[in-house]
Amino acid sequence: MVGNEDNDQAMGPATGLQAVPATSATQDQTTPSPSPASKPPLPPMRLGKEIYLAVVGVFILAAVLSWTAFWISQESNAPGCATAFKFDANKDIVFPDDAKNGVHFTLHGHLCLALNAKRYFGPNFNQAQIRDKSFLLFIDGKNTGLKTHGYANLASPDWLSLTWKIEVPTAQEGTESTAAWKSTIGQASLATGTRKVTIGIGDDQTPSPVFESPAELDLFDPKMVWFGALDLLLIATGLFMASRKTGLFRDGEGRIADSTQPDGVVLTPYSLAKIQMGIWMLLTIGGFLLIWVTTGQTSGIISPDIYALMGVQLGTGLAAVYIDKDKPASATTGSFLKDILSSDGVSLGLQRIQMFAWTLILGAIFIWSIIYKLSFPVFDTNLLVLIGFVNANYLGFKFPENNKAV
Repeated sequence: MVGNEDNDQAMGPATGLQAVPATSATQDQTTPSPSPASKPPLPPMRLGKEIYLAVVGVFILAAVLSWTAFWISQESNAPGCATAFKFDANKDIVFPDDAKNGVHFTLHGHLCLALNAKRYFGPNFNQAQIRDKSFLLFIDGKNTGLKTHGYANLASPDWLSLTWKIEVPTAQEGTESTAAWKSTIGQASLATGTRKVTIGIGDDQTPSPVFESPAELDLFDPKMVWFGALDLLLIATGLFMASRKTGLFRDGEGRIADSTQPDGVVLTPYSLAKIQMGIWMLLTIGGFLLIWVTTGQTSGIISPDIYALMGVQLGTGLAAVYIDKDKPASATTGSFLKDILSSDGVSLGLQRIQMFAWTLILGAIFIWSIIYKLSFPVFDTNLLVLIGFVNANYLGFKFPENNKAV
């Protein structure tokens, strides 16, 4: 028996009876067991077919801007003035026979008229009085900042021919005149793009108009403005609808894996901070384009207060993403309002309601300023500080919200 045991021990290495542990070790190295913390891969993320609405809107908006640029260039390059006037010694101002270039004038075009020099300067008028003198154009009693020189009319030396190029000055060229133009344009009818005005004439030595006359001012093509506004709404709707199943406006990546669902994922709730960023992106871009389409101006449009407001909103969005980076992705989406006004889909958060309410209030002020003043709003410093506190309050409450979700 002892001999057999010795033989078994001797045969062990040759027959492989003791190789089982080695085989098991090799198997452990080649096929490691999955880690409990590993996540199954998510299916590819795709935008919805609604994105085509946004694409169509972009092309239409590009066409609107191109047509507006063409319209402005046509008005800018149009002939200046007709030379035929019907002079009347009892009048202060007369316009050319062409009514379009006279009583009815156009932004980016020309305003031409003849000034009765003897009624303006007195009966002893002489040509030396207009040497190096600049004549100012007033609209509704406000200085537009537009200047021109007067020249004696060849048909009647007692009348001066004046021509102004009707352009909105930039903020660098004069804050007062820029504000006057924005007020003038902002009161135009959205249905016709025109408004009735009173034009006045003064000079660099008179702070108010000396002579005034009624006229009608063409400011913009209303069809193009409405098309532009509807295109922006179309782009926003298409972008939002197409991104419903992505992380563009939702927490985190926008979805988490769930094998019980047909497509293998469930959507995370909408993010209030991302929604807020999206709202201000749409408002600022839309406002800039509307002012551009209407006035042809691209400089001096954005006010310094908008930089401060956008800084607060963007900072809030970035901070919210950073705070939520370690938040467990377990919550699922409900309705839109329930997602943005509650952290758990059940109980409403006062800090969220407060932040969303102030976003709507400032958004309404922004839209009103763009439509009726044709300018970005100027927010009070105290209001901007308040918005900073509201957003900081929202971020502060995210810490206990995330701890509760763990």
